[in-house]
Amino acid sequence: MVEVSRSGFICGVGAAFLANAFCADEKPYLRAGFLTDTHIRPGADEINERTRLAFGIFRRQCVDVIGHCGDLADLHYPEAYAYYRQCIDQTYPDADSRPRLLYVYANHDLIDVAKMRAGVSGLARQMPYVEGFRDMQRRLGIDHWLFHREVVNGVPFIVFPQSFEIDGGADRVERMLAETVAEFPTGPIVVMAHNAPAKTVYQ
Repeated sequence: MVEVSRSGFICGVGAAFLANAFCADEKPYLRAGFLTDTHIRPGADEINERTRLAFGIFRRQCVDVIGHCGDLADLHYPEAYAYYRQCIDQTYPDADSRPRLLYVYANHDLIDVAKMRAGVSGLARQMPYVEGFRDMQRRLGIDHWLFHREVVNGVPFIVFPQSFEIDGGADRVERMLAETVAEFPTGPIVVMAHNAPAKTVYQ
C-alpha cells in the first residue's frame, strides 16, 4: 500500500495487483486496488489464486475502488468470469459494502474459446467486440459501458477499452480526456486502459 500527498505521484506494484491511496494532509481520501493481465483460465490454479490473494489485500486495505485493466480471462472462458465473480462474492459477501468495480475490456477477453478449439486462427477467432463485452457484462455484473467516466471520492476515473475502433473511437477518447482535464485541472485523474503509453514498454 502506498500513500502520498495530492502533489505526489502514486505507484505500488505487486505480482498481479497494485494498491494505492490519494491523500490529503496525510489522510487518505481514496484507496484503489488495480489488477491487470490476470489471464484466469481453467486448471491454472496457481495463477488464478493470485487474483484471490489480491482481493484479500484489497479488503484488508479497505479500498474504495477495484479496477481491472484488461485480459481478465486468458481467453473468453465462462469459467474464468465465474471464478472472478466468486472471488468478489467470497471477499465481499455483503454487496452493499463492496468497493466500486471497474473493468477494461482487452483482446484476450475477445477470443472465442469455441472457435479456438475448432482450429480457427487469427482475427477470425475473435467474437464481435460489443457482443463479447455484453457477455462479459452479464457474467460479471458490469454496470458501465466500454468507454466510461465516473468520480469516486472526488477523483475522476476514465475507463477505455483496448480498441478505439468502436463507439466514436479516438475522437471520443480525446474528448473524454479534454473534458476531464478541464473539469479537474489540478488532478489527480486516473485513466484505466490496457494499452501501455507509447515508448514505455518493449513492443
